[in-house]
Amino acid sequence: KEEVEKEEVEKEEVEKEEVEKEEKINQITEKNVFVIVGCFSSEKNAKNLVTQLKKKGYNEACLAGRSSNRNLYRVACSKYENLKGANKKIKDLKKEFQGAWILNRN
Repeated sequence: KEEVEKEEVEKEEVEKEEVEKEEKINQITEKNVFVIVGCFSSEKNAKNLVTQLKKKGYNEACLAGRSSNRNLYRVACSKYENLKGANKKIKDLKKEFQGAWILNRN
């Protein structure tokens, strides 16, 4: 009986380690760098901009959270895995969105 319990505990530990590895991989490949093109006090207005951006072809447009102190809803037109990718595109995006800036959540 103890042998069976020991095997189950070992199996659970291995499964837990596999899940933790997978979570780390997802964190690494997740797109956590955003190009912010607007901030709104109204969630409705922020969502309206997301909709407009998607219609313009910015398929990754999304709400990128809220500002820490002013509770503004941040709207991103694109997201990247790293700062390098965002920096490559920010110059072009600033032609259309003059106040665009990069939010790095990594």
